[in-house]
Amino acid sequence: MTRIAQPLIQFTKQPYIEDVGPHKIESIQFSTFGEFEILKAVEVQVYRSVYYDSAKKSWENGLLDPHMGPANKNGICETCLGTLENVQGTTDI
Repeated sequence: MTRIAQPLIQFTKQPYIEDVGPHKIESIQFSTFGEFEILKAVEVQVYRSVYYDSAKKSWENGLLDPHMGPANKNGICETCLGTLENVQGTTDI
């Protein structure tokens, strides 16, 4: 039985990156929110001067209201339903 010669596999610690050359961006567009979109997204009335309840959850209408973004890495933003890594800037308010 004749064996067909196989090319040797070269194992490295470096990831395989296919070089396909530079990519060209066809177009890019920026815009701003209008007045009503901003008011709809960020309006929160804060009237409680507390951070967390006894269960370590942030108070609604408190200093860390969930509508202003997640209070910690396990939280969810009530406005956009994003996590701390991908929330759309509501934590900067």
